[in-house]
Amino acid sequence: MHMLIRHKVADFAKWKPVYDAHSSARHKAGLKEEHLFRNAEDPSEVLLLSRWKMSIRQKHSLLPTISMRP
Repeated sequence: MHMLIRHKVADFAKWKPVYDAHSSARHKAGLKEEHLFRNAEDPSEVLLLSRWKMSIRQKHSLLPTISMRP
């Protein structure tokens, strides 16, 4: 399952090392790959593209909690 997360950070220079320090926890949680992008026009905005290894049961239990925005 792919997931795109848009996130605002107060200070990217402080946030990034903390994010990097949790790499092993994300991997243990099933994160298979990730791409981190930073908005050139708004450096406080980051986009994370991740692929999570999930069972069919996990996917079905997650779907009702996802809010789809127009």
